[in-house]
Amino acid sequence: MEKPSFYTAIQELLDRAILDFPFIYIDLWSFVHLTSGVLLGLIFIRFTRAVFALAWAVTLILAYEIAELALNNVVFIPETPVDTIWDVIVGFAGAFLAMRLTWKRKGQHKKHEDSQA
Repeated sequence: MEKPSFYTAIQELLDRAILDFPFIYIDLWSFVHLTSGVLLGLIFIRFTRAVFALAWAVTLILAYEIAELALNNVVFIPETPVDTIWDVIVGFAGAFLAMRLTWKRKGQHKKHEDSQA
């Protein structure tokens, strides 16, 4: 398949698969999605409670993936459904990691445990 005119050397590098199995697909773009999830989680946790911050982060990650699907062959190169699902999973993991790091730093995990008792 011929690459579109907007395809760059960076995209070619990031497209390299790390794990490529029928139900698992991790490439170098996954690190971009992980970092995006962490950054979104850290941004939203400053403005709202952790559960809402996580929800907002995942909503934006899903919105991005939907936009990516809508703009296939215009701005984005088509991905497999497995790749798209793993992009969302890895982004969610990044946002969740940000929540956990913030909870430990702020001591919010103690408040959460106390409220459940």
